[in-house]
Amino acid sequence: MTIPAETGRRRGFPIGWILLAVLVAALVVRTVDILLVLFLAVILAVYLEAVSDFLRRRFELPEALGLTIGIVLSLGAITGAIFLIVPAVADQVK
Repeated sequence: MTIPAETGRRRGFPIGWILLAVLVAALVVRTVDILLVLFLAVILAVYLEAVSDFLRRRFELPEALGLTIGIVLSLGAITGAIFLIVPAVADQVK
């Protein structure tokens, strides 16, 4: 019997793929702050688009006015939540 000759294909996991994975992981770690800000910006944009779209359809407002009202209402809700939560937390800290 004869032993088949090597066909030129390498076995195992090539070192190039490992290096590529390490470089991609390092790039993600270095840019995680930027990616987080971009992710939050996309979430905020989707939320504001949904609110302004609802206001435009429901009350037949122009797009800019619906967006402005949506931003003001959202900031008002956040401010109200802070005014409700802060006294309770301050009492617990004392």
